Amino acid sequence: MQKAKDLTADIPEADKKTAIVMGSEIGKVADGTMLQSEMIETAGGINPAKDVPVTQTWAIVGTEELFGWDPDFIFVTSSTTNEYTPEEILNDAAWANVSAVKSGNVTLVPSVLDSWEFPGVGSALGALWMISEMYPDKLSEADFNAIVAEFYKTVYNIEVTPEILGY
Repeated sequence: MQKAKDLTADIPEADKKTAIVMGSEIGKVADGTMLQSEMIETAGGINPAKDVPVTQTWAIVGTEELFGWDPDFIFVTSSTTNEYTPEEILNDAAWANVSAVKSGNVTLVPSVLDSWEFPGVGSALGALWMISEMYPDKLSEADFNAIVAEFYKTVYNIEVTPEILGY
């Protein structure tokens, strides 16, 4: 996580990308009390859902509020209980004017082996992955892949590739 903070420390506030993490249903968003919000901020982003009142895990907001935030990126959890896919959002005409949809930046958070947006050691990779998505000039795909390979070798003593991890 410190590496992620170091990579994004010099991004001016005015240049920060906005991003939300959506849960298993459209409208379920990571509010400011959740790890996923911290990941966005650690990755140099701004979570417009940060101040949504907390009434339950995964705050629920309407699509009007989501559209009003007009996030640059929508990160979708890799939960097996998801009721939608990023492709459904990307292909839904109702979402066509949302910046993340216009730029094709609605993506499933990897990985197949472990959830990078779920609390655990893999969430550090999730924050770095967000940087590579939002600020590829700060963390190239090749550099990110090297970090991921080193992480899995060090932590689990396994060799991985992007294909094995599903990204």
